[in-house]
Amino acid sequence: MVPPVAIVAGWASEEDRGWWLLAAGVCAGLGTLLGLHPRGHHPGPPAASTTDEPVSDQAARPGRVWNIPAPVRSFTGRDPQLATLRDRLQSHRRATLVPAAALYGLGGIGKTQLARAYAHRYRDDYQLGWWTPAETPLTATTALAELAVRLGADADLPQPRQVTYAHEALAERDRWLLIFDNATDPATLEPLLPATGNGHVLVTSRSSAWHGLADPIPVDLLPVDAAARLLQERSGDPDEQAAEALAEELGRLPLALEQAAAYASRQRLPLAGYLQVFRERRAELLGRGQPLAYQGTVDAAYTLAMDQLRQAEPAAVQLLQLCVLLAPDELPVGWLLDEPDVLPSPLADAARDPLLRSEVTGALYRAALLIPDVDATARLHRLVQAVTLHHLPDQDRHELVGRAVALLAALLPEESWLPEGWPTCARLLPHAYALMEHAHQQQLVTAAYAELLSGMGDYVWARGLGLARARDLHQQAVAVHQQLYDGDHPDLAASLTGFAWDLHELGDHTQARRLHEQALAMVQRLYEGDHPQIAWILTALADDLRALGEHARARELDEQALAMLQRLDVGDREDLAVALDGLAADLRRLGKPARARELDEQALGMRQRLYTGDHPNIAYSLGALATDLYALGEPARARQLQEQGLAMARRWFGDDNPRIALALNNLADDLCALGIYAHARQGHEQALGMFQRLYEGDPPPHRPSAPQPGR
Repeated sequence: MVPPVAIVAGWASEEDRGWWLLAAGVCAGLGTLLGLHPRGHHPGPPAASTTDEPVSDQAARPGRVWNIPAPVRSFTGRDPQLATLRDRLQSHRRATLVPAAALYGLGGIGKTQLARAYAHRYRDDYQLGWWTPAETPLTATTALAELAVRLGADADLPQPRQVTYAHEALAERDRWLLIFDNATDPATLEPLLPATGNGHVLVTSRSSAWHGLADPIPVDLLPVDAAARLLQERSGDPDEQAAEALAEELGRLPLALEQAAAYASRQRLPLAGYLQVFRERRAELLGRGQPLAYQGTVDAAYTLAMDQLRQAEPAAVQLLQLCVLLAPDELPVGWLLDEPDVLPSPLADAARDPLLRSEVTGALYRAALLIPDVDATARLHRLVQAVTLHHLPDQDRHELVGRAVALLAALLPEESWLPEGWPTCARLLPHAYALMEHAHQQQLVTAAYAELLSGMGDYVWARGLGLARARDLHQQAVAVHQQLYDGDHPDLAASLTGFAWDLHELGDHTQARRLHEQALAMVQRLYEGDHPQIAWILTALADDLRALGEHARARELDEQALAMLQRLDVGDREDLAVALDGLAADLRRLGKPARARELDEQALGMRQRLYTGDHPNIAYSLGALATDLYALGEPARARQLQEQGLAMARRWFGDDNPRIALALNNLADDLCALGIYAHARQGHEQALGMFQRLYEGDPPPHRPSAPQPGR
């Protein structure tokens, strides 16, 4: 009978990687001579007398063979996983892999401690328990050879024959437990597993690639209450609130919790004080301290994992370094490999080959440095992120940030203000914000960075995610462009216009006008005669003039823009519809609503031909036409169109959006004209509350201004 096998997988801790690597084979004596045994710990498997139970217990059980250490005293919060593990083994199912599902790769998820705790809790059920360091075939073979000698094999036999002896002896025994700790490769471990026998095998591993040899089950992070309790007990500080907050900051990772508690205890630092310092100096603290429960620190375990990965799959290291510059959740790993021209080599070569792509990402998943998530995304533990960033060489950081910026700029839709690109923008936005912090620290000045800032600002503006946020992004884009270009440039003119439009919507019409005039003069110097960008800025400047009460001058500019586009024979285009919108608004304010209605009907028809189904700009046209009808004394028809436009806009924007607020306000005007005062008041109150949440200072005029074609 093949014995049940359970595999506990997760991040390799310093304990997991084992100092036994120094002494398991021919290097044992040399390691001792060189003084490589850390802090008095024996580098090889504990001798038979090294046990978690009293000597008297062993004496009472003369046939018992046991070398499995007890778990650390602070082991806690794992009862459900111990029960699951017991159920798997007792039900004689094949092996169970416990990957560090939320450990993210740096030692310390607790897989080794979980295996020890299992053996300790159920040791009365076993007559033999043997701990086998399995990081390499040599360490595992050496440990099994020692077991064979304990079971009666000749100490002079070659190791392969000793392993065979151990397997044969186990086949004749009952109630045994073998634990293979920190195994890395199923293919190399499989020949060392007993094929028959009435016992159990338990494996811990960082890898998740054990299907077929074992049934994987994940090790989760500690629950917050257990993590907080560990911090309190190990540090001696009863502050529950500080312990819970610190536990969350540390990602509930056992190694990090032990490390923090040990450091706080030695320094006589309360947990609240450690939390404050940790937030300020995160990466530095992760490399400090020697937790009593673990033979190493988060930083040391990370170094080992990265060294191994760098040798086996250097492209995977490059991908991880890009990922740590982004937000840790919902990482679009597949997308990052879709722009190989921006990536460094050898990652670029791997990105072009579908097979190599899967090998690169698979290496990170197997090492638990990345955790696969839904929708082809991945997650990254924040401690992994902090330590990886800490280890990035200063001379490489600037180039890496520049590449990451260029990568996100390439992934961001070119017209991020258009709804078609919003799902992509929504996924990229948190990563772009995270990357901005690094770009700011590196004082990055590149065209790609300005492009990314502008694209983010356009999306934030279009979705109504905060006009002040959009303004800040566009303002930064202007600053980068001004450093890039000494004189006139189309990109600088475009970023000036984006910044100006945000100021316009925030009510700063005078400053918006100044910037639009600056951009207009620039494009007129850049282009001779008619040009779409000139027409676009003319309409934007006209909107500023309307807001400032200069309606006649605004009409002149809108007429220039419309005539220019008609001469260019652009056909059905959004910038032409915007020019029609602008001129209609001028005529409406100049007391010519009938002519305004004709132009708004043209713009609506054009947009209905341009877009299929719902679209925010169709919703705008419906609202503008409703405004004309209201001015013409047709509130019932105005209400109908306004309600249609409001419903369409809500399907795109939800609530708390400037366009929704404007539509609500205008609909309330229609209802008031129809004598439906209670509903009108409710609409005005909703719109006012929304304006107050969205705008700094006074809200904009209650009738809508035209959407911008170049956002």
